[in-house]
Amino acid sequence: MEANSTILPVSHLSVPLRALHGTTVIIADILGIIGNLLVIISIAKTPELHTSHNAFVLNLSMSDLLLSVFTVPFYVLAILAEGWPLSSKVCRFKAKFSLILWEVSLLTLAAVATNRYFLVAKSSGTYSRFCSRKQIIFAVLVFWLESLLVALFSEFAIEVDIQYLPAFSCCVFNPLDPTTYYFVMVFICIFVVSVLIIVPVQYFRVLLVIRASGRRVGRAVSTGPCTNDQHQLSCQNRPNASGITKDEIRLLKMFVLLSFFHVISYIPISIVYLFGVTSPMLFQGARFGMFILSTTVAINPILYAWMNQKIRHACCRLLKSKKRVFNLTLGRQMEQAQYWLTNSCQDFCRRTND
Repeated sequence: MEANSTILPVSHLSVPLRALHGTTVIIADILGIIGNLLVIISIAKTPELHTSHNAFVLNLSMSDLLLSVFTVPFYVLAILAEGWPLSSKVCRFKAKFSLILWEVSLLTLAAVATNRYFLVAKSSGTYSRFCSRKQIIFAVLVFWLESLLVALFSEFAIEVDIQYLPAFSCCVFNPLDPTTYYFVMVFICIFVVSVLIIVPVQYFRVLLVIRASGRRVGRAVSTGPCTNDQHQLSCQNRPNASGITKDEIRLLKMFVLLSFFHVISYIPISIVYLFGVTSPMLFQGARFGMFILSTTVAINPILYAWMNQKIRHACCRLLKSKKRVFNLTLGRQMEQAQYWLTNSCQDFCRRTND
């Protein structure tokens, strides 16, 4: 199958551009490791964050952290070397493990949006029935098991072709191999396209529920000044002159941001795989698609964790505590160094006088 890669249109990057490409991915990888570690530790150490919604956020951070540690460094190596310097087995491992983790991330993104809709739109009884701790754990296990089975199916049942392709600057599933092309096409249609539909639709449904609830609250609360503590929260979320509440504005921003992010992240590489065989010039954008997809490990913590006020505060407390410990440790070391230096000087002076 190596000959297939030679017919792909490839534009080789100059050394400065290749260095810039690799450096940008390295920065995104480091940010992804730090951001996802902060989210994981903060949720684990904060009991009030042990909710079903945050369980999905934790699972998303774990999959992104594994991507940052075990797959993105290989991608950086291939970019800087402008080739694949490692064995073909490592190449297949990188592609298959990336497939597993991206599938887990996609399924988790859909679960986060659906969980948010149930939390806002359904009663507490319905939410507890469908989103209990056991069901959340079961769903997470199903995500990982399904992703693993898909990878094993591609390895042993249909034997997809995986190799380094210069057009992608990475080890990828070869779209020019017919079996591999159909496998990737089915994968994109089932997971990528469905998630691109589910996430915006669920957040839009949440927006409609909040807007309808705001209208009901607006009719129940007087339009005069907020003098009653019982209605203080409702007054704070009262519609403005345009009829939109603060919650609606915040949710609308998140809805637009998430939809835009998912379109930008997954659409370019999906278009390359789906239509590149019939329109080879699309492979010119393969490198850009892989680059954008690799940066999701750094952006997901911002979208799904740092925009959550409780998680953000927990991360800030963790950083402050680590900084305090570091300052105390540094202060002790400085005191010990000063004590040692003072004793050394005194001993030296004594010997000199003697």
